[in-house]
Amino acid sequence: MRPATENPRGLAARDIVITACVALAVVAIPLVPGGTRWLQFDRLAISDGQWWRMLTGHLTHWNLDHLVWDLLMFVVLGTIVEKLSRTRFVLLCLVSALSISLMVLLGQPDLSTYRGLSGIDTALFVYLACVQLANAWHQRRWAQGLLFTALLTGFGGKLFYELVFDRTLFVDSETAGFVVVVMAHAVGAAVGASLGVALVHHVPGQTVPRRRGDWLIMRPIRQSHAFADQTPGSLPVVVAVSVHDQYSKITSCPPASTAAAGQIHRT
Repeated sequence: MRPATENPRGLAARDIVITACVALAVVAIPLVPGGTRWLQFDRLAISDGQWWRMLTGHLTHWNLDHLVWDLLMFVVLGTIVEKLSRTRFVLLCLVSALSISLMVLLGQPDLSTYRGLSGIDTALFVYLACVQLANAWHQRRWAQGLLFTALLTGFGGKLFYELVFDRTLFVDSETAGFVVVVMAHAVGAAVGASLGVALVHHVPGQTVPRRRGDWLIMRPIRQSHAFADQTPGSLPVVVAVSVHDQYSKITSCPPASTAAAGQIHRT
C-alpha cells in the first residue's frame, strides 16, 4: 500500500493545465487594450446582463503588485490542488468565484467594481490545509497536523481581526491604491473549509481510510456463513473488520475455532 503522501510520478505539464491557462489569462488581460474594464466585476454592467463578469472579474487586477502577489499564490496553491484532483480544483474555483461575486453584488452595495484572485486563493489555501490536516490526523503524523493547525489558526486570527476592526493586517489600502474586501476572503475561506470537510474522506489518489476504517471495529460473531465452526460450546470468534478496504482479519479466537477461522476470505 502506497503512503498517502507518496507521489508516484513527477509533476507534468498535463497535471496543471487549468492552473496554467488561468495564469496565462491573468497575465494577458492587462495587455489587451480595454481588456480589464471589459472583464472586471462591474455592478451596472452585470445588472445589464453581462453575467460573465461574475467569473472574469477575479482574473483582473488593479496594478502590477496586486497581480503578482495574487497570481503567485494562485499558481503555487493551484498546482498542488489540481495535482490532487482537477475536478475538485475546478469546482473549488467556480464555487468560490461565484460565491464571492454574489456576496459583493448583494452584500456590498457600495462597491461598484471588484477585481482580484485573493478570494479564490483563500479558498484554495483553506481547502488544502483542511485536507492535509485530516491526512495527518489519520496517519498519526502529529507534527504535520500541528503545522496545519497552526496555519489555519493563524489565518483565522488574521481574518477575525480584519472583520472586527474593518482594516487589513498586512496591506495598506491607501498605499496600494485600492480597498481590500475582507468579506471576499471570508467567503473564500468558508467555501474552502466547506468543501474540504465535505470531501476529506474522498481524496483521489489517497489511501487514507475513513476514521472508522482506521480504528478497526471489534465485534463478536456467533453465527456466520463465513465460518464452519461446529465445535459444541465454542466461544464467539472475535473479528476485526476494516470498513475502508472491506478486509477481515482474525485478531483472537479460541483454539477450537482456529481451523474454522482460516476460512475467512477477502471480500
